[in-house]
Amino acid sequence: MKADAHGDIGNPKRKSGRGYAALYLTLTFAIVTSNLKRIVTFFKAEAHRIEDANTE
Repeated sequence: MKADAHGDIGNPKRKSGRGYAALYLTLTFAIVTSNLKRIVTFFKAEAHRIEDANTE
């Protein structure tokens, strides 16, 4: 199991995420990323709305 040709479990960089902690962390990062994208989209739309209001 620890040989390079058979999974290389001795190498921590090659281990996939397993368990509740890895799932929780991955899900948390996905939610944070989604929220940040929504925030950026909102501020861009708000900036365009303000620019349009100032030019009228």
